[in-house]
Amino acid sequence: NGFENFGTIYSTKEIQTKKLDDVYDIPQIDMLKMDIQGSELSVLENGIEKLKDCLSIQLEVSYVCLYENQPTYGEIDLWMRKHGYLPHCFVDIKRWSISPTIINNDFRIAGNQLLESDIIYIKDPLNAKNLTISQLKKLCLISHYCFSSFDLCVYLLLELCSRNCLDNNTHMKYLEIINSKSH
Repeated sequence: NGFENFGTIYSTKEIQTKKLDDVYDIPQIDMLKMDIQGSELSVLENGIEKLKDCLSIQLEVSYVCLYENQPTYGEIDLWMRKHGYLPHCFVDIKRWSISPTIINNDFRIAGNQLLESDIIYIKDPLNAKNLTISQLKKLCLISHYCFSSFDLCVYLLLELCSRNCLDNNTHMKYLEIINSKSH
């Protein structure tokens, strides 16, 4: 519905790219955000070493193929789970009308067909025992400041408490602060 108006190719240009694993100027990645028009899986597959300690990855995933040879959400989700990540939350979900339905003469008015979304994956929190103290702290900060995932933050604070890195009631103090700001 309207896609034919979005894809006129006027010219093409060959460019040189590198695998993520071959970008030596980036020593470590704690959080990665990608929106690269259907090439996310290729970057993931060519960045296994760089991403082995990455704590959070935000991706744009498609439920309907918009580009040639584009992997769908299912393929990306399988890859992410295979590499120790779980879907944590959706940041944005884009819906579209199924052709030929056009509402109020505007093809941009969404129907219910899922088109694409931004999704956040995190290292599986059920395996938090496999994360270092430094990784737990980083993921706690990422979850709070980047995703407003206060529940994940509490869970990670509890793990840090169980390792005697924080006072046992730190998670309760954190919840008090969060609750006081929500009024």
